[in-house]
Amino acid sequence: MGDTFERIAAMGFANVEAHGPQGRAQSVRDALDACSLRSPSAIAPFLSPASGVRWTPEVASALDRLLDDTQTLGAHTLIDAWTDRYRWSSTDEIQRTADLMNSSVDAAASRGISLGHHNHTQEFVNRHDGRSALEYFFDLLDPLAIIEVDMFWAATGGEDVVGLLERLGDRVLLIHTKDGPLGLDPSDVVNREDERPAHHLPAGQGDMPMSQILAAAKHAEYAIVEFDDCAGDVFAAIAESATSLRAEGVR
Repeated sequence: MGDTFERIAAMGFANVEAHGPQGRAQSVRDALDACSLRSPSAIAPFLSPASGVRWTPEVASALDRLLDDTQTLGAHTLIDAWTDRYRWSSTDEIQRTADLMNSSVDAAASRGISLGHHNHTQEFVNRHDGRSALEYFFDLLDPLAIIEVDMFWAATGGEDVVGLLERLGDRVLLIHTKDGPLGLDPSDVVNREDERPAHHLPAGQGDMPMSQILAAAKHAEYAIVEFDDCAGDVFAAIAESATSLRAEGVR
């Protein structure tokens, strides 16, 4: 972990987004501090209970421990980055997920932490009342909740990312500047011989209209470099992404 952070810091990054800090937040914080890095946002599951689960003492206790870890890490935003595909297939399921988020935001806000949701493709391939499941969900959320838009997965799900960012406005405080070839949605492929990973590319080298997307994400506080999959040296790809994003005015 320390070596990874050292290499990231040497590229000129000042911030990272920690993934899964629960139970090891202090060790992650120590490693970040040693490299003069910060993690203003973190990713961990808090919207993942099974269908029909609502706000209970057990759910509240789990969130409280997660907020402890978030504070230890020094993050001010906590993002849930995955909810199962079926959770977006009906308006009842979307309402349950929104209820969980809305029941959590005040407890988080009292500790100086914002809660948010990060998309994959399922929020866009599922549509309700003429809108994507994400925007249906967004309209149900407490104003304190935010959205972290992953541009690549939104586009893979068929969404016009520029239009999406314009519609969501100042609730999009974080974006994942993920790039690559658009086409097959790997999360929608089951038992097929042609199943393959979607190799992501450095920002600006794939099919994403990066300049237009960055211009539309005018309220975002951080543009985050992320690779779910990388065909080559991921550190080289991160460095290339940083160079490209800085040329676009991202600092």
